[in-house]
Order: sequence, then structure tokens, then C-alpha cells
Amino acid sequence: MSRPDPPAIASSRVTAELLSRAQSYLKDRDDTELVLKAAWREFYELCSLKIRNFAVRCGMADHDVADCVQEVWAELIVRLPIFQLNPACGQFETWLFRIVQCKTANLHVGFGQEVRNYFGPVGTT
Repeated sequence: MSRPDPPAIASSRVTAELLSRAQSYLKDRDDTELVLKAAWREFYELCSLKIRNFAVRCGMADHDVADCVQEVWAELIVRLPIFQLNPACGQFETWLFRIVQCKTANLHVGFGQEVRNYFGPVGTT
């Protein structure tokens, strides 16, 4: 698996409007407008790239990144409909990074690997 292009990811942000439309899509998938479906696809593609990039930054091996992405999406699908964006507490990406960080740590422990990030080891099994 090739590593994501960090500059392209860093320049794209999940806007409050895109987040709101993605949440609306998740809340009522049976009766969604085409605009919401398009917003969901855009949100999903953008976030999937960010999740991959964050997983690599958190020390996930290339061959384990897909597992991490799947784990993060499983949690996002449940938590995203009730997520409240609070700009005073940070951006959506900050929240997403924390979820990825927790999932990579859990997967590292499950795989019996040392957890690493940009600052070095953060735990061992």
C-alpha cells in the first residue's frame, strides 16, 4: 500500500457544512437527497485519506493500515451522527486524529507490536 500524500491531505479540510451534510446522510439513509449522497461520498473519500495518513503517523505498518481504517470507520458510523463540532475545542480533524490514535494503539496491542508515534515509543506490550 502506498503512503498517502500528506500535503494534499493537509490542504483539504472537512468543513462544517460538509460535516453537517454527512451527519444528515447518516441520520436518514433511507430518504436522502442526491446532494447528501454526494456530500457523503466526498466526506468518506476525504476522511479515508486522512485516516490512512493519521494511522501511518501513529506508527501503523503499511500492511495494517487497512485494518485501522476499517476500525475507525466502524466507530465513526456510530459516533458521527451525534458528534457536535465545537471550534473552541479544535477542528473535526483533531477529533478524528484522536480516534485514529486510539485505534492504532489498540491494534498495536492486539498485534503484539510496540506503539510508536512521531515522538517515539508510547507503550509496549
